[in-house]
Amino acid sequence: MTDSCECRHGRDLVVLLALSLASCASPTPTARVSLGAAMLDDLGMPEGHRIYHRERSHRVGPVVALAGGLRFHDWWTVELEASTRRNPNDEIRQEAGGPSGVEYSRFGISGDYRTHTLMANTLFELDTGGTVRPFVGFGLGIAYSEIHVPFVGVDENELSAARQAMLGVSLAISESTALTLAYRYLDLARPNGRRRYQLGGGTADGQSIELGLQWRF
Repeated sequence: MTDSCECRHGRDLVVLLALSLASCASPTPTARVSLGAAMLDDLGMPEGHRIYHRERSHRVGPVVALAGGLRFHDWWTVELEASTRRNPNDEIRQEAGGPSGVEYSRFGISGDYRTHTLMANTLFELDTGGTVRPFVGFGLGIAYSEIHVPFVGVDENELSAARQAMLGVSLAISESTALTLAYRYLDLARPNGRRRYQLGGGTADGQSIELGLQWRF
């Protein structure tokens, strides 16, 4: 009788262990939406007659991101993310040759710089045992950029490689929903690996602060 009970308990333990492992191994579908403020570095512009240096600055603009993915072991997530951001042009600053030497000027301009990305991300979350959990993420993908500067007749677009890094925290508000606050650094690269644009020349690095909602199903 004792042997029979021990066998039963042993079988129950094996079944519980197998179910536990199976539940850990099965991924959980996730979805995320985030809104935020995007900043874009100043961009160099083509030089002209007697113009030694010219660059364009941008104002802070909106960014929207949608993502869906799979979560493993409650701390690791892989996702596909689509995002779009728009930075209105602010002003052009330039150095040009004049009668008395180099002259500095600045003037406001219309138009904008838009970036649309499709990224494959991997995010790692630290289990703190509480409702607040820090996370870090990395992503690779493609970006489609558009530049509109009517003042100088620039209306161009380009497809390029992109990479990004994210750092943030999530706050669980239920078993399946969490608020996220994240900092994102987006780096756009030419397809040949150079980080300089023909779209006016200069790097095209962007940063953003985003507030989001994440769901687990």
